[in-house]
Amino acid sequence: MSLEPLSPHQARHTCASYLAAAGLTPKEMQTALGHADIRTSLNIYAKAVPGWESEAAAKMDAYVDRAFARAKVQPLAVRS
Repeated sequence: MSLEPLSPHQARHTCASYLAAAGLTPKEMQTALGHADIRTSLNIYAKAVPGWESEAAAKMDAYVDRAFARAKVQPLAVRS
């Protein structure tokens, strides 16, 4: 089995997708990719990682749990 060679653009896009998947912050991605405008990093590459929405929601849940634990308060119950 042989693989088709990647163009420089495809290699750069693949690298950027791996940076996003590795969890680099947008600013770190911008710096690594040399983008003058952070919106380029966010709009083109950050969305290339499947499942990022659920990972982001889990991070937010964990953050809120830690915040409530530090404040020693209970979160309000969510009604369905």
